[in-house]
Amino acid sequence: MSSPLRVRLTLWYVGTFSLVLVLFSAAVYFFVERILVDRMDTNLRVTLQTTRAALDRDSNQSKLNLDAFEDPRFPGQIVALVDGHGHVLARKPIRTALIFRLPAIPVHASPSPQFYELSESNSEADDGCRGIYQLLSYCPV
Repeated sequence: MSSPLRVRLTLWYVGTFSLVLVLFSAAVYFFVERILVDRMDTNLRVTLQTTRAALDRDSNQSKLNLDAFEDPRFPGQIVALVDGHGHVLARKPIRTALIFRLPAIPVHASPSPQFYELSESNSEADDGCRGIYQLLSYCPV
């Protein structure tokens, strides 16, 4: 019998199949991750546009209606208005189980939307997040 040939062929097939399986799994993982990040970015952009529209409406009415910042289509998002010094002026929802963390916003923030990611604050925390911010001018009359 040619036992060494069978062993070599079996090992060759197992190695080839394993390599194909690993490559396929990695491709699926990165493809799904890209789709989920794109979907999250789209939701963040829509929330930013909704917030900006609410601010524009409120600036025309000389008052700030924080209820306009809560969009029921995107639960699990926190909207915060921050002044130029990094002080939180308002946020919705006020009470939430979500951890509220902000990035270090540059002094000269861009008027175009900027995405940011914050990793977990420590190895035992699950508070990593992705967000978007934009420099807006809000001057109530």
